[in-house]
Parts: sequence; C-alpha cells; structure tokens
Amino acid sequence: MSHDDGRCATAAETVKTQNGDLQAAISSATAGGKKLVVVAADSDRAVFSGPGKLAIVGKGLVAKPAIGGGTKPALTVSGGELFLRDLLITNSTPGLTATNAALLRMKSCDVTGNTGGMLLDGASFEIESSEISDNKIGTFGTSKWGGILVNNPGTPKRLSQVKILNNKQTGVVCSAPVTLDRVTATGNVPENVAPECQ
Repeated sequence: MSHDDGRCATAAETVKTQNGDLQAAISSATAGGKKLVVVAADSDRAVFSGPGKLAIVGKGLVAKPAIGGGTKPALTVSGGELFLRDLLITNSTPGLTATNAALLRMKSCDVTGNTGGMLLDGASFEIESSEISDNKIGTFGTSKWGGILVNNPGTPKRLSQVKILNNKQTGVVCSAPVTLDRVTATGNVPENVAPECQ
C-alpha cells in the first residue's frame, strides 16, 4: 500500500482475481471493506463505482497482467477513489474511462492498443510513470483523441513522468489546462499535446 500509507497490505484486506474475473474480485472487496485487489493473470473488463478507496495491483511473473474490454472500456471508474499499478490496459474502447467526480490514481501502467486510450470526463486524476501509446482514434461527442482526453477535470489534474507515444490521433486533448510534469509526447498524429492543455 505504498500509494496510501506505505505499509504492506494484510491477507485479510486483500482479494485475488480468480479465472480472470476482475469484476467479481472488485465486488468482493467492496462488499467486504477490503482495500486491495491483486491481479495475477489477464482479466476481463470491470467497473468500480465506489464508495471509498480501492487499489488494483498487477502481479505478473513476467509481464504486466492485461485487462481488456473489447468494444467497451477495460476499466470504468464512476465514483470513489481508485489506484492502479503495474497493469496493461489494452484491446478496449476506450482503454479506461473515469467520470462523475471519481479520483483516479495510476502508476506504472501501460495503456496501449485501444480505440482511444483514456477518457477522463469530470474526474480528478494523478497519473505517473505510465505509458499511453499506440492507441487508435477515439471519439467523445465531437472530440477525437488518441492518448488521453480530459474533459471538465476536477482537482488534482496531474500527469507526471508520463510517456504519450505514437497514438493515431492527438496525444492529449483537454477542455481546460492540466499540470504536465516531465511529460514526453512524441509521434502522435496530428498533434502531441493540444494547446488547451497548457
């Protein structure tokens, strides 16, 4: 639980995914007041709507475990506070969605190969040491984006040491300025970071 209070989570407050069913693990953790879901293998899409805080952490032996949603988001966050670490979010539409004043915190995750990387609509966020790359064009209303779309952000609204690479549409699109701390954005077509983000 380094993201929270620095201690190690106990077995009593931890749920592990079974048979790739991330949603069942989240539901079990929420119902039982547990704080941590450990993902040890590739999993299906899931939704977290709160209340309270939850951490979802990947524990792959070789590679980050993947979460995929196909024609829907791999992860949808619509309430509460969700922390993600060491996960691969891929093959989804879009990769991840956070809405409704949720707080999304993310570290050491890869969001790649989606139709639109991340959609942050009315959410607060702190994303660090992650890579958003090789995503196709996503649409939200009249907006198109490849890497991250930020609409009506709350506070905090921070990207730190994030790599936004080779997305097939603008890397970061925003309706209002956000904090960009050592962000590397290259190879995004037609634009790396929209002027409204800065």
